[in-house]
Amino acid sequence: MPLLQYLATGLAGLAILGTTACYPLRSGNPFATAIPRQEDPNQLTAARLGVIVNRRNRLSGQIAEYYRRQRNIPPENLIWVEFDPGHTTLSVEAFAEIYAAVQAQTPDQVQAYALTWAQPYRVGCMSITAAFASGQTHTHPAPARTLVR
Repeated sequence: MPLLQYLATGLAGLAILGTTACYPLRSGNPFATAIPRQEDPNQLTAARLGVIVNRRNRLSGQIAEYYRRQRNIPPENLIWVEFDPGHTTLSVEAFAEIYAAVQAQTPDQVQAYALTWAQPYRVGCMSITAAFASGQTHTHPAPARTLVR
């Protein structure tokens, strides 16, 4: 094998190892050895994802269980809430109760949530997804500001 081709094969192996699991790429390639993969503490993994489920919506439960199994999310990361799935708008007060229930059930290792409903919901002037993302602190529009020159 010419030296340039040998080096190119080895460098390609290093680039791929940096972005995938640590498996040898080719037998005989000295650069493609398995290196134990260390977990990045900032990486979102299945153990760090909470799945929020509406107990009053059978489809929400089915979606959550399917997603949990497919992504190997621990069962203890399922977070159960209750609200009427027939209403597409929640009051800020009702959402505050749901949000408090989520916070109380969330395991310490969870860093993000997956919401499992079959339709969009609104809280105040924003989506329920945005309300969860903002920590329910910005569910009202900001007051208009007048520019003075």
